[in-house]
Amino acid sequence: MDYDNKGTATSSKESAVSQEMEKSAENAKLKFPPKKSQSGNGVNLVMILNYDINKFLSKINPEDLDDKDNSVGIGELHVTILPNISDDVKTNKQASSFIENQVKSSGVLTTPLTLGKVGTFDMSARNVIFLEVLRGSEGLEGLHDTLKKTLPNDPYFKEFKLHCTIARLKEKVDFHKYLKEFKDVMVTVEPKEVILSDKDHNKLLTILP
Repeated sequence: MDYDNKGTATSSKESAVSQEMEKSAENAKLKFPPKKSQSGNGVNLVMILNYDINKFLSKINPEDLDDKDNSVGIGELHVTILPNISDDVKTNKQASSFIENQVKSSGVLTTPLTLGKVGTFDMSARNVIFLEVLRGSEGLEGLHDTLKKTLPNDPYFKEFKLHCTIARLKEKVDFHKYLKEFKDVMVTVEPKEVILSDKDHNKLLTILP
């Protein structure tokens, strides 16, 4: 397997950046009140990673995948920053500008991520195999918290945990064999871009390093 165990340095400015993001979020609440949208939810903010997802998928039986053509939701290795945002952001230019500014000021696009420690969770009767973000997650966590407090969203889980999806398995597929397959994985990857997309995977906003 094409893995490595390269470490990642953390920035000494993280605390100051986090405080500034929190301040911006508080100021933005007047413009983006945390209320449920009348038009629904389904917009996601994700970070695309510069790593070939097929290096992982080649270790999984295609017959076990929930959807052979879209087994990781968007077809690329990614970390979800904030899921299920209100569809209102599609037409809210202030929201798009706010998201872009927060992403750029957080430094997440220039911070490598070290992935490892395979795990699984159940989502609508499907088991999702994922890797935890072991290093480089500080900026992402701060960005998630800031956007969550500011943008109308409906999180899937009460306690959101940053993770990198490897694959979604069909219902009743035994996931334990894949926990064994990926138990020794540790890989450091570079961010490629951050995208805001709707439930049909149409890109609403692309933020590059």
